[in-house]
Amino acid sequence: MKNSLLIIAVLIIVCSCIKEPGIEKPLRFGISKGVYDNKIELRWETSESPMSIEIYRAKTKSGEFELLGTTDNNFYEDSTEIVAQRTYYYKIRVYNSKDELSYFCKVDSGYVSEKYQLVKTFGDLNSPYSIDFDSKNNIYVSDAEVGTVKKFDQAGNFIVDLIHLPGTIIRGIKVLDTDEIVVAESNKGMVALFNQKGVLLSERTVAQTTMLREIAVDDKSAIYVVDMENKYIVKLDSIKYPVKRDTITTKWQPTHLLGSFNHPNGLAYCDTSMVVGGSDGDGFVEFFSRKGKFIRGFELNDPIMYIAKDKDSNLYFASFDRVIKTDLRGKVLATIGLGYFVSAMTVNVNSAGDVFIVDEKKSKIVSVFRKMD
Repeated sequence: MKNSLLIIAVLIIVCSCIKEPGIEKPLRFGISKGVYDNKIELRWETSESPMSIEIYRAKTKSGEFELLGTTDNNFYEDSTEIVAQRTYYYKIRVYNSKDELSYFCKVDSGYVSEKYQLVKTFGDLNSPYSIDFDSKNNIYVSDAEVGTVKKFDQAGNFIVDLIHLPGTIIRGIKVLDTDEIVVAESNKGMVALFNQKGVLLSERTVAQTTMLREIAVDDKSAIYVVDMENKYIVKLDSIKYPVKRDTITTKWQPTHLLGSFNHPNGLAYCDTSMVVGGSDGDGFVEFFSRKGKFIRGFELNDPIMYIAKDKDSNLYFASFDRVIKTDLRGKVLATIGLGYFVSAMTVNVNSAGDVFIVDEKKSKIVSVFRKMD
């Protein structure tokens, strides 16, 4: 009993001699996750300024932390032996001297994105908008304000003005597996089908609206169109034959758990789900069944214009000053064209993985980015 009391007394004396750090640890510690393709950015705040900060990094979650550097700023950029898509772990503390240390902040992690580079531009258009490809990788671009769909070969060489509808604003276009082309006549609320000779095969009104946007097609050949003004997704089981208005089999508002789409805009079909994005500032991305039943979603924190997917089911979101590539769970894989674009409105990806982007305001061309090895 006496020994136990002695041990307790010693522990009390030792603990009373340990000094608590007199410096408050950094606040609001945050790390970039896929924002940059060449660095990881760390940011924080301190109660007083300036303060020296020590930055420690580990290459695995349970790995040993090593001192990476020090700074008197409230940010630090790590570009030391960084590998794309590998997660790195960081902790920081205030360090004024050996006797003046704060506690470490809670460990956070970050990573750099895949790197894309501009490889070419093409086209001389008035108001380029939507982009799609046929079975031979020929390229189709809607020249929205002049009511034209232009056809280019896979190298970007102009072939022909395939579709010309004077007085019509053509936004969304979609090339079917048959190489027929579905066109959204935005200012007329109509969807039309053309063949490869530019001959009109079918046309019908889908909404009393002037703001039709992106078109998607599912694996059953049903066609979906964004009615941005009425906040609907309109579904048609078929457009290939003369049919009545009741062929609009489903009409649903994409609004559910994450928040209301005040401006639904982007649309893509991916792994049996319809992916919908809004140009609202929060950048909600939601997945729906073919009948409009909510499945799941995530928040991108950036406005979304058009959406595309690649052969690996990665998603691409046009978002004004950049295009954001994510996996199906919302992890950012790449930020494409940051610093190059002003108003990236539409995006699509060909079978080779090249990313085609239209900037509505900066230029009258299509820009093509390619992933670097």
